[in-house]
Amino acid sequence: MAKHLSKAERFYIKQSLFQKKKPSQIAWELKRSKSSITREISRNSDPQCKFYLYFYKQKHFRILAKEEPIVNNH
Repeated sequence: MAKHLSKAERFYIKQSLFQKKKPSQIAWELKRSKSSITREISRNSDPQCKFYLYFYKQKHFRILAKEEPIVNNH
């Protein structure tokens, strides 16, 4: 079995959470352990709004990586 979740699996998690599926149901459908799914959700969710934000975080970090570093020439 794969060590990391694929982008397709992460997208499936996002869609399933939107459909109000429980982590145990998502884990069963993806043939992954429940702990892997709950860990993924907790690592990539906003603690205040409880939304799964994996794809938002990835886009945000790609944008930051493309920005020019700020150089202070004083």
